[in-house]
Amino acid sequence: MSKSYLTIDEYKRAPTSINVNKLDNTNINIQNAQDAELSNVIRRASAWIDNYCQMPSGLSATINTETKPTHITRDGFLRVQPYNAPIIQVSNVQWRLYPSASWTIIDISNIQVYERHFEAMIWFQYLGNSMLTLGNNFAYPVNSYYSTYISPSMGSNIENTQITVQYTYVNGYANTTLQNNASMGNSSIVVNDTTGIMNGTLLTLYDGANTEDITVLSLTGNTLQLSNPLLFNHNAKIAVSAIPADIKQACILVVNYFLKERGSNAIAMANVEAPTKQKSNDEKDLELAKQLLRRYRKVV
Repeated sequence: MSKSYLTIDEYKRAPTSINVNKLDNTNINIQNAQDAELSNVIRRASAWIDNYCQMPSGLSATINTETKPTHITRDGFLRVQPYNAPIIQVSNVQWRLYPSASWTIIDISNIQVYERHFEAMIWFQYLGNSMLTLGNNFAYPVNSYYSTYISPSMGSNIENTQITVQYTYVNGYANTTLQNNASMGNSSIVVNDTTGIMNGTLLTLYDGANTEDITVLSLTGNTLQLSNPLLFNHNAKIAVSAIPADIKQACILVVNYFLKERGSNAIAMANVEAPTKQKSNDEKDLELAKQLLRRYRKVV
């Protein structure tokens, strides 16, 4: 399920010139009902962004475990591109040659994490200038039989070996809200979700004129210790997020498009030509959103 990239307050503060107080026609004078419908539209816009960027778990931070086939590189490296990005942390990786084999756990300290993939050297060690061997008594299939040795000249066989890898990782950007009010001068805050947050994470408290950036020094449970005291007072439920500003702006544009599209469709029978022109203008919001999201889109 997609997680919203904006709070209701964030969208209302944005200069959109859209009236968000008449979204639910059955509850015109009930503000909670209007806010609930706006929240639904924001959630749908966020889901549209996830689909456009081809990120199954979304761009908000999540923890995922995936199992997939892959190949060893010619130089004995395991390189894996998970289904979601950016990769924040890899917590467990294991592999096996065939379904009945036991899983071999890779030491996390030997894994190099990049934005869209991670890699590690696995079980090949040089014994000299002429031979390679599989560590820990594992055999390597060469020419349809298992051999504990392979010469460097047969390195091409390594990259043709398919293995199964299973891994657990954190992907995406931290995206949560304040659980309690926070006062100016406080050096800690409590949030509703710490997924994607670790020591040194940079976050922004989105609070209109009181918006400020913070750095996480450490965390215990849902309490974040900050490197510096807060500069402003903040109410509960404001956004605390590492979501890049261009993704947030894209979400505003997609919400605009959804709301304008619904409005233009509502008057389609009254005026056939005007909605067509309006729709053309509305699509500019969607096109600009796509441009902002281009660098986050996964290339398949």
